[in-house]
Amino acid sequence: MSTSRTPSLIIFLACCLALLGGCGSDDGGEDTRTTSERAGSERGAQDLSQEQAEAEREEAAILDTSVRRFGAEATGSTRDEMLSAARSYLTAVGAGDFAAACRALSETVVSGLRDLAAGGAPTVCRQLLKGLLEPEESRRAERAAHALVTHVRSEDGRGFVIFKPAGERVSYLPLLEGKDGWRLASLAVGILLRS
Repeated sequence: MSTSRTPSLIIFLACCLALLGGCGSDDGGEDTRTTSERAGSERGAQDLSQEQAEAEREEAAILDTSVRRFGAEATGSTRDEMLSAARSYLTAVGAGDFAAACRALSETVVSGLRDLAAGGAPTVCRQLLKGLLEPEESRRAERAAHALVTHVRSEDGRGFVIFKPAGERVSYLPLLEGKDGWRLASLAVGILLRS
């Protein structure tokens, strides 16, 4: 180290120590607020928690309503194709057949998986699904494949299959219609909070 830099280094270190000395408190870390100040702060935190919980409930209600009221109830071949796509995906995931599950996904989802894997080979989809969805999602998908379907909603090439697995909350799968028919627009099953 050169001697011409030593005074600058000493000044720099002295400034750092002075700044560090101002950090923390010299009262041993005790809370010096009055009881009423602490209570007010705790009430503020409780109010914030209550506000956050209320916001989450409102958001869930909006999601529930938007999924349940999306478009119109699908009929005929559209309904059949959407149900077939949803069941094919759920059955494949439940059986651990991730190649078949990938074939049931929309190109948008498959493209996203390829991006996640930085390009990857065609097998990247099934490899990522296996890593992302096993084992809990596979068990859940297996139950969902045999669930009671309550609604199949569609509009302009988008839709939802809404179903109720035994002993679980009402759930849904989003779908997209592409050149090869209806495909899943998500890897995972969504849950509607207000059953």
